[in-house]
Amino acid sequence: MIAEWERGVLFEDGRLATVLDPGPHRRWGTGFSLRRVDMRPWIVHVPVQEVPTADGLTVKVTVVGRAKVADPVAFETASQEVDAALYLNAQIATREVVAATTVEQLVAGRAQVGDALTAAVRGVGELGVELERLERKGVILPS
Repeated sequence: MIAEWERGVLFEDGRLATVLDPGPHRRWGTGFSLRRVDMRPWIVHVPVQEVPTADGLTVKVTVVGRAKVADPVAFETASQEVDAALYLNAQIATREVVAATTVEQLVAGRAQVGDALTAAVRGVGELGVELERLERKGVILPS
């Protein structure tokens, strides 16, 4: 039984057979394995990072966002740890965006920073993931 919020990726003898939609399913024979993929969105959290800004100050930044599975087959086959790969891509994007932004822009332009963060994350489509949005959650300025 595949729940409403899941998709089943069915493998036969280690090869992709099909993607199962919600509902009851029955297969006769041996060599089948089923991987359930939760299609509900989840929170991506990049904890505090110390990053130098474009004007030379080092700030502490936290970033959060939402992601969801776009392709259950790629989600199961593209990486051993999709969450870790997504976290790494978001962390790299955070460093790139903050390093190219001044402190004033970082503090004042929350929407623009969020847009830049979301656009800077690369490689998530290959993982079968769709990044809905990344946002700057907090900025801690040096004392």
